[in-house]
Amino acid sequence: MAIAALAALFLVALAVVQSVELRRIRQERDRATRERDRADRIAGYMTNMFVVSNPSEARGNTVTAREILDKAASEIDTSLKNDPELQSQMMYTMGWTYGGLGLQSRALSLFERALEIQRRSLGPTNPDTLRTKIALAATLANQGHDAEAEKLFRETLEIQRRVLGPENPATLFTEADLASTLESEGHYADAEKVLRDTIDIRRRVLGPEHQDTLNSMALLAIVLGDEGHYAEAEKLLRQTIDVRRRVLGPEHPDTLILMSDLAGTLTHQGRHAEAETLYRETIDAERRVLGSEHAQTMVSLGAEAINLSYQGRYGEAEKLLRGLVQKADEAQDARKLAIAWYDFACAAAVAGRREEALSYLGKAIDFGVENPDFIASDPDLKFLHGDPQFDVLVAKARQNANPALH
Repeated sequence: MAIAALAALFLVALAVVQSVELRRIRQERDRATRERDRADRIAGYMTNMFVVSNPSEARGNTVTAREILDKAASEIDTSLKNDPELQSQMMYTMGWTYGGLGLQSRALSLFERALEIQRRSLGPTNPDTLRTKIALAATLANQGHDAEAEKLFRETLEIQRRVLGPENPATLFTEADLASTLESEGHYADAEKVLRDTIDIRRRVLGPEHQDTLNSMALLAIVLGDEGHYAEAEKLLRQTIDVRRRVLGPEHPDTLILMSDLAGTLTHQGRHAEAETLYRETIDAERRVLGSEHAQTMVSLGAEAINLSYQGRYGEAEKLLRGLVQKADEAQDARKLAIAWYDFACAAAVAGRREEALSYLGKAIDFGVENPDFIASDPDLKFLHGDPQFDVLVAKARQNANPALH
């Protein structure tokens, strides 16, 4: 009887082990099947991106990447409808691709759809859901919808602090994005507070020379300049530039951006000769590294023109700015045109040329100049403050940035 009992126990144990093993094998098989099916869906979806439905539409090398992207975006609902997680991931990826091409409206639509799917399939606190929510907020900010962006950033930040912790890199990135949006809205004190907290944590967790720490310091310097604290902004910029020169190199684009910002800070302290020397050094390097047509180079040239205007050399500034407008017009780049005309308005205002300044500012707003709140407080446009036409233009810029105000 003892032997029979032991045999029975052995058989039961063997059955349990076999059952567990069979369950594991089935799970592995099901997982492999799901992965194979997902791979097939991805392959089919990617293949269809390059298929032209009508042979007469095939144009060889004339088919553009934008056309392929548009075709893929139009078919994503049907091709991947059985895999919502993959569908939302592809929407997220294509959203960033559209954003990189400057097609913010298309990016916004994809991020909104991806977020809706992820909230439903993954839940509102899932890291992928939060990542898409941040991308949506950033796209809204790029379009000038700062209030909506701020709301999304704050919602996401609250969840990240609770779920991931206040020192998690993703949490800190969202804090930096929130600070940037607050700066665009003209909420400088709030932006400064968020940035100082972020910098304290990043210095402690990442180190004082980590690129994320330096990025937050650079943004804080911009905010301090917005608040008129130019001496403190200059000190912070010089510290950041010293580290970037040592770590990234003296002609790295990130180093050159800060050099241009420092020159602007010197301009607003009335140190125009120092600013001019620094602008020329920066612009020479940007032309070598980035090219004369690059947006960063053109921004520095526009800032240098404003500095020339402060020195009473409006003729030189005007010549420089007309060249920028021409380049932007030839490239049919609305964003560059907006920046060029805005710099033109600032240079004219500094020179006391009211009608020209208002006219150029109107052109900048028509081309979609960003950050309408900054227009109202920009020290370069101080000469126009109190002018009813200026107030009308600022109101128009706000309406363009937020169509809901119409």
